[in-house]
Amino acid sequence: MREGETIGDVTPIELFFDLVYVFAVTQLAELIRHADGADGAIRTAILLAMVWQVWVYTAWLTNYLDPNHHAIRLLLVLLMLASLILAAEVPRAFGSAGLLVAVLYVLMQLGRSMYAAATLRGHELRLVFTRAGSWSALSAVPVIIGGLEHGHVRELLWALGVAIELIGAAVGFATPGLGLLV
Repeated sequence: MREGETIGDVTPIELFFDLVYVFAVTQLAELIRHADGADGAIRTAILLAMVWQVWVYTAWLTNYLDPNHHAIRLLLVLLMLASLILAAEVPRAFGSAGLLVAVLYVLMQLGRSMYAAATLRGHELRLVFTRAGSWSALSAVPVIIGGLEHGHVRELLWALGVAIELIGAAVGFATPGLGLLV
């Protein structure tokens, strides 16, 4: 919590960011509504996990850093724009927009950590975002390859990418040479 704030203080930019995710959830709801059996449900679940990861990591960032600071506000605006495009492409994620969805996901996950680490030069939180970024870099490989593949291979690779990030968080973003987040 930032100095002078009470629990429940939310900035307008954070609310707008959340609104973008309301759109993403409506896109996912529409996708599941038109899903063909188990395959459609699995694909929707994978996309939900990807959207959830971006939202959670960004919310986590705004818990640590002041969203009213110009550098963080710029990051949030860029993440909102990418998230809006990602949400708009959800219906085509397992078709023609696979690579675009993959690139946007990787740019947001890895870019957020890199931007925060660069912005936090000399601050103790820099290492936190560096560690998280290394797990995002690792997950980027199957996500991007998945964006180039089709069908069940894309599903498997994207699920693997999300799983890598979840495992990273579960182990405290332990990173060789950088230690463990405590």
